[in-house]
Amino acid sequence: MSPQVTFKSNEDKAPQEEVDSAGKPVAPAARLCDAVRAPYTPSHGSAPSAMPQPPVGLEDLGPAAGLRVVGPDREKWLQGMQSNDLAAAPYGGAVAGAFLSGKGRLVALGLLWRRRDEVIVTTEPDRLEALRAHLDKLLIMEDCEMQEAPGLRRLRYWPADAPPRSVPEHVVGSPQPLGFELLLPEAEAERRVCELEPMVNTRGCSNGNWAFNRLRMPVNGSSRQSAASSRPGRESSTKRAARCASSPAHCPTDCAATNIVLNR
Repeated sequence: MSPQVTFKSNEDKAPQEEVDSAGKPVAPAARLCDAVRAPYTPSHGSAPSAMPQPPVGLEDLGPAAGLRVVGPDREKWLQGMQSNDLAAAPYGGAVAGAFLSGKGRLVALGLLWRRRDEVIVTTEPDRLEALRAHLDKLLIMEDCEMQEAPGLRRLRYWPADAPPRSVPEHVVGSPQPLGFELLLPEAEAERRVCELEPMVNTRGCSNGNWAFNRLRMPVNGSSRQSAASSRPGRESSTKRAARCASSPAHCPTDCAATNIVLNR
């Protein structure tokens, strides 16, 4: 018997179609063709005088590690299995949720993709089996079941100041802190990759480099940099980007591993 308290989902816990759990209207799913970069707003203090250029384009995250939940009670059950309000997700969109054990320990972080006849839960590949075992243990009386979710691919679009060109209006996803998340069938994902042509990021060819550059940006006009960035012989991100663009075959492993396709 699980240490967690489980109970039969009841009607008053069922997410509604057009309003969230607080009764507020739910907007339609966000469209990829409308995706633009949100302005940077610091959580406190003032923004630096200059910021590194963020990535722009489509990142291929590979085959989705996910579970498909079907059945009449799927939304009522998942509403109580994770930390977010599933009712706040429009059909075609997603919300991020944390799955916790009975002792409050993190099992997995994931996105819950709400469809009209199913909910697909995606997570990191190395947490999929732990999440499956956790949910299977708690699926007792609800009229729903978990299935494999093959043939899906995760993409992440890093928006620019202008929306992407040549993207059909029906392609929808979920804006999340790292970018515009997409969960698509493999064939459609390939079409999206072809629509968003590659280019070189002027601040370096990997998202990791961009994040590192942000951490060592000058503060209040200071030109200080981290000790690591000032080591003799260390290649700058600008030179590294130019080298990777001119000779992709010699791009370092940590750049190639991100498998980013950037928008022209």
